[in-house]
Amino acid sequence: MASRGTFFTLDSTRQHCVGLSIDASHMRSVRDGYVFGAASPLHMGRLTQVWQVRSTDQQDRLVCVSRVKMAIWDNFFSPEEKPDK
Repeated sequence: MASRGTFFTLDSTRQHCVGLSIDASHMRSVRDGYVFGAASPLHMGRLTQVWQVRSTDQQDRLVCVSRVKMAIWDNFFSPEEKPDK
């Protein structure tokens, strides 16, 4: 979710994002049902972004909290110039 969130803040013709670090704390396991998640930005810098991701189960119990740090890099090629390999 953090990667997708970061991607949506970029001009993908000029930049892309890569993960730098993930710190996750798992509170409980989920054996069946669904897990829901929500990501929110904590820092939106020019070269990095930090996101918090909260995951809950169907009873809205906290399953995991994670902090994800993303790097923002300039593209070496424009989409039209990108080599096939």
